[in-house]
Amino acid sequence: MSRTRLLNQTFRGLAYAVVPLLTMHCQSEPELPPGPGNATGASTASCTGCSGGASSRGTTTGIGLGGAAGALSIGGLAAVAGSTSSSSGVVFGFSCIGVADGTLAAWLSSHTVAMAGTWNEGTADDQLSQTTLRNEYGNWNKPIDVAIGAIFGDESWAQAAEGQFDARWSQAIDAMKSAWGTRDPALLKVRFAHEFNLDRSDWRVSGDEVNEFKQAWQRFYTIFKSRLPKASLVWCPNDGTSGSLGLDVRKSYPGSDYVDIICIDTYNQYPWVNSKSEFDAKLSGTNSDGSPLGAESWRHWAAQQGKPLAIGEWANNGDPGGEGGGGDSPDYIQRFHDWLYQHGGNGPGQITYAVFFNYWTQFQVYPSTMQTNAATRVRSLF
Repeated sequence: MSRTRLLNQTFRGLAYAVVPLLTMHCQSEPELPPGPGNATGASTASCTGCSGGASSRGTTTGIGLGGAAGALSIGGLAAVAGSTSSSSGVVFGFSCIGVADGTLAAWLSSHTVAMAGTWNEGTADDQLSQTTLRNEYGNWNKPIDVAIGAIFGDESWAQAAEGQFDARWSQAIDAMKSAWGTRDPALLKVRFAHEFNLDRSDWRVSGDEVNEFKQAWQRFYTIFKSRLPKASLVWCPNDGTSGSLGLDVRKSYPGSDYVDIICIDTYNQYPWVNSKSEFDAKLSGTNSDGSPLGAESWRHWAAQQGKPLAIGEWANNGDPGGEGGGGDSPDYIQRFHDWLYQHGGNGPGQITYAVFFNYWTQFQVYPSTMQTNAATRVRSLF
């Protein structure tokens, strides 16, 4: 869920459409809320690092609902509770409301938030300033996932591959290093160009741009590691890919020598599920071209690349009127938590961390919520 200005996100929400004939399948990309103050719109609570919606390098063409379900077996999941840093090895985190000021931790049963998530990626200036690390999370001394965007407006991956943005990217990482100060750089998990496989992103990647994207990523990796060698660079597509891009997301992987952690963003919508059979089918789904779609399919694919998997954003859509389905589902919260717990760890195919997206009314569980039962389950589990 790319974060630009809320007004931009609201405008594009009006044009958001579903195109069922596309062959690729944006399984759970969050729907764009209609606007502040609306019952299904964005939260109006303060959260510096969560200030908006999808970045745009063109007009949204919608989400394809094609694709076939795969046959991976997930099996029964035990109802286990764990703190935000579980004994299984997965670090459970939260983003947005109540994280930096500690109020969310006070509400949770564990009274702990072990990891944060934030964004500095609405514009090139946001990328350069790294404001949330310096201000909102200036005293945070735990792991943090930071999305920083990539290219903006009319910029292209071809230009990036040629090195035209090396200077800005160098300045951005220098700003990140400065903002983080004396804190351990190994705590930084940086999602560069996250959700690049969605057509409403400024830094979207089409099938024709794959080579340029990989070359640009490798340039960024070199810059990043020269300044923050202990920090982790995170390759994070959305779980599903916009069909209009003509992209087999696997082909955009820049190589395991240039990636520390593989990651996806995944939400309970497109489709919304509320039972074990639906949940298992969603998690094991694959696209019609064989590429991973569900979180379990992505976990297996990460294992094949020799990398752990992270969940950069996850939540349940609690809005029963949502285009991609929705409703109060403590069942989904429990099952996804248990799946994370079951596969926690830092080895290939293990879940190293997962950040719950506590923003936008349809996803939010604290301090107010439209999904009381799901919120209660989140509170009891974490």
